[in-house]
Amino acid sequence: MGNIRDRTRLAESLWDWEFLNECWGGRIRPTDIDGVVERNGYFLFLEGKPARGELTRGQEILFKKLTENFKSASVLILFGEPGFPQEFQRIQNGCISNRQKGDRERIKAICKAWYNAVDSKAARDREF
Repeated sequence: MGNIRDRTRLAESLWDWEFLNECWGGRIRPTDIDGVVERNGYFLFLEGKPARGELTRGQEILFKKLTENFKSASVLILFGEPGFPQEFQRIQNGCISNRQKGDRERIKAICKAWYNAVDSKAARDREF
């Protein structure tokens, strides 16, 4: 079974944050995050984009600042069709990597390496 049990219910539960637009300056708008995993106080944020997609400027600023200010946070951006990544980027310590080739197996290896690093008691000062 997939992690999304009911796609219709998911679509119906999405909020439109437009009513808050007047609360922020300029073009600032709330963003969504596609996935997040927490282990021992470390966070891996997951963001999926179409194969030719890009982070919006706002998402890039958010993820860079998030990882710069919270050393326990990392971001993995996947590019491709849902469930079938072709490329990825990482954001850590406020720095974004170049796009790299990465299929499902490579992404699973990266996620397992992150989990193993943060799962161990010695993980407190490590990066994935």
